Amino acid sequence: MNIQKIGFIGGGNMASSLISGLIASGHSPQHLWVSDINPDTLTALAKNLNVHTSASNDTVINEVDVIVLAVKPQTLSTVAKSTAPLIRQKKNAGCFYCRRH
Repeated sequence: MNIQKIGFIGGGNMASSLISGLIASGHSPQHLWVSDINPDTLTALAKNLNVHTSASNDTVINEVDVIVLAVKPQTLSTVAKSTAPLIRQKKNAGCFYCRRH
């Protein structure tokens, strides 16, 4: 069975809820990655959910198979544009945003 590694760009309430749901349904925390600009958020996620964390979006993107942009609506465009080049480089990139631009 191929276990996908999932990365979250943004570690706020939405990401935390999705991650908790994934873990509750049997997804291993060791296959989950999160990046966030707030170091306290990363510390809490690592401690409470035992997931990988990084202050670098690029690190998360390079480690995972699936990317979830879990940021506030007002920052979504900026984050999508800044992460799109690296996501495009990944083989078999499944980024909806990248296919449209």
